[in-house]
Amino acid sequence: MDFIINLLIKPLLQPLLELINQNILLTSYKNIFFFEKSAGINSSVLTSLQAIISSFAISILTLKLLKKLFDIYIFGTDGDDTTSPFEYLKSFIKGVVIIIAFTVFYDWLGTVMIDFTDKLLAVVPKGAKFDAINKDLFTIFFLVYFIIILLLYVQMLMNGVRLFVLRMAIPLSCVGLIDANNGIYDVVMKKFFQTAVTGTAQMVLIQISVLPVSAIRTYDMSSYTLVISAIALAAYSLKLSQDLNEIFLMSAGSGAGSKATRGMQAIWGAFKAFAK
Repeated sequence: MDFIINLLIKPLLQPLLELINQNILLTSYKNIFFFEKSAGINSSVLTSLQAIISSFAISILTLKLLKKLFDIYIFGTDGDDTTSPFEYLKSFIKGVVIIIAFTVFYDWLGTVMIDFTDKLLAVVPKGAKFDAINKDLFTIFFLVYFIIILLLYVQMLMNGVRLFVLRMAIPLSCVGLIDANNGIYDVVMKKFFQTAVTGTAQMVLIQISVLPVSAIRTYDMSSYTLVISAIALAAYSLKLSQDLNEIFLMSAGSGAGSKATRGMQAIWGAFKAFAK
């Protein structure tokens, strides 16, 4: 075991851990918003894809508006004919504006989120020293820590792919704005913002996780606590996406809050029935 640690793990792990100080994760975070750059996708290809999808989305939105108006005000087979047709026209205009303006809005959002993350990380001290790696047991802990960082790096790249797909999907989701419940538009937008916020929160947690390592001065029990704290912070950053997903989608009717509300309504209904 000592042979493996001293000759294989330590020589490889030290330079890999130093990559954390070089903000390799920050580079991957910036690629979350503009995944096409890291994937080598030409800007003209991306522009063409967005133009085709936007044109198709507007066409479907127009057809859906016409179908909705015919079904309600001519055939009387759908909706409430007392609702003004201008309400559906306003929803149509809103959808067209979002489809056309989303590309500009997305570039602005990506720039703002990256700048916001840079400012947050500037507050957190950098330059951790991983000298404790020379102790065998610390080497094992740091190996676990690095594996978590590696998994987080892959997760960030996957979030970049997710945002890339959502960028293509949001114009299509605007078709649901014609419906009373906005179709899948609200869910897609919440997933979009949840993915964007997750990257920032993960970057801050990882940078904070380096602080306990920097505080190691001796190799006693308190030092082990510091390393374990660093691992805990890094590990939670992996789960953060799931927690934020529950928070963002709760109002869409899939969270614990909506279930609790329905439960309270059922109890209140039973109480009123009993009181009568």
